[in-house]
Amino acid sequence: PARPLIEHQSQAPAPAIAITIPVRLVGIVLLGFVAAMMAALASWSVDDPSLSYAATKPIQNWLGYPGAVMADLSFQIFGLGIIVLLVPLALWSWSFIRRRVPSAMLLRLFAWLAATMLSTGVFAFMPAPPSWPLPTGMGGLIGTGFSSLAAMVTGEHPQQVTAWLFAVILLAPTLALFWLALGLGAVKLPSMPARANSQGKVAATDRPDGNGVLDVMIGGMVHLGFSARTAFRRAIAQARANAA
Repeated sequence: PARPLIEHQSQAPAPAIAITIPVRLVGIVLLGFVAAMMAALASWSVDDPSLSYAATKPIQNWLGYPGAVMADLSFQIFGLGIIVLLVPLALWSWSFIRRRVPSAMLLRLFAWLAATMLSTGVFAFMPAPPSWPLPTGMGGLIGTGFSSLAAMVTGEHPQQVTAWLFAVILLAPTLALFWLALGLGAVKLPSMPARANSQGKVAATDRPDGNGVLDVMIGGMVHLGFSARTAFRRAIAQARANAA
């Protein structure tokens, strides 16, 4: 007679916020986003029309106008640092598809953002080749901030030797944070054990145990992605209306 009471007391209280999202589905969505971004960046042309440049020539980007806009904004803001931004996402998505979640995910997210920012500074201090078409340099607008900060410290725009010195100084923490953000050490999600219902029957399930913080974080990222897609479509429609 006391068994139901003991089982009731042994159950943990339900979390205040619980969001259950298939981990493999999140990995597939992230991997598709990274693949689309890589295709847009690989076929980027500075002469393609975008939000900051109007042209009547045919779009050369493989993804059309949306791909031209994404590639143009990525290179203008991050420069070559956009590659550092995408590589950890690709590895995380592959881990999610394999039902493995990188350990210390919040720490890796911070390292991912910090490595991306510092990489723009490294590329900004490196001399851009004559074929680079953007005036912001290979570090984009964010990298320009590092150049301006170095100019404030030294009192003048860094010369070639000084610029290489700043690049070497930023390279060490960038590589360390980038390695931390890769998340190569992953934790495999175990399957939930079979549970018995009130009639004593065993109900088997293959859904993994959820991590409350991770589920909320992934849910927020998915919601942010859908919101950004809606805003992006509205901006495209508005740009076409203005062009018409």
